[in-house]
Amino acid sequence: MKTPLLSLMMLTLLGAFVAGCGGNGVSATQLGQMTEAGMRIGGVDDERARRAGEAATRVTAARGNMPDETEITLGEGIALKSVTRYGGIHPDMDLQRYVNNVGLTVARYSDRPELPWVFIVSDHDDVTAWACPGGSVFVTAGLLQRMEDEAQLAGVLAHEIAHITQRHMVSMIQRADFFGGLTDLAAVTIDDNISRYSAAVDLGMETLFEKGFDRSMEYEADALGIELAATAGYDPTGLPRFLETMASPRTRTGGGWLTSTHPPLRDRLNRINSHLQATGLDAHQGGRAADRFSRATAVVRNR
Repeated sequence: MKTPLLSLMMLTLLGAFVAGCGGNGVSATQLGQMTEAGMRIGGVDDERARRAGEAATRVTAARGNMPDETEITLGEGIALKSVTRYGGIHPDMDLQRYVNNVGLTVARYSDRPELPWVFIVSDHDDVTAWACPGGSVFVTAGLLQRMEDEAQLAGVLAHEIAHITQRHMVSMIQRADFFGGLTDLAAVTIDDNISRYSAAVDLGMETLFEKGFDRSMEYEADALGIELAATAGYDPTGLPRFLETMASPRTRTGGGWLTSTHPPLRDRLNRINSHLQATGLDAHQGGRAADRFSRATAVVRNR
């Protein structure tokens, strides 16, 4: 009796989700309660039924928003796969601590400071950085080699932090798979969810390194990134100054972060400069910490 009943409850919940009945007399809380009650009747233990009910409430209320726990788990899978793609982790622990401290300083002022943020240097010469759902951010040694000060690093990290706080990758994964928003519920009620998880990780990798985010998402990450860097005490021109360096014909970019998976550099710069003026941040006096950056990154800048 258990399996057919659970299947029926899943179909009922999915049907209600598709039909949008949460706005026609059945609330998200009621759907969660229905799911929990049905699972109890079907013989599921109280704790598992309660978790399923809570998951159903969250999923339905948010109309597909992925719970933080699921986002973090998904991001961990993408992070592990991506660092393998880009040469592994740089072995210098002093460099890792420095970049992580800068990132944590910025993330503390973000909309989601409670995430398990971690900032890692990948030992690769490409000029790129990427963000995984749930709080993992990577920069390459090649990116650090082409920077001039800590404000530029903070600006790039703030851009990547904004991708996470705005759930850009989560949005794209859920857009590609309508039932992606039910990942948390499925993980509770279905014993074998490996194929779904693996597919989501693969889609995340494709988004990061092949397709890229929507242009609107990149523009939003630029705008929020410069605001976040300024709030953390850095010169908000760090990001656009770095992009200006990369836009120079004398600079070899060598990586997708600035080319194929992002909007044209000049377009981004025009929008960033307009945003700086509109917000008054063009007059903001923030720190650059060039000497500290030079000392901390000497291991990659001098190789």
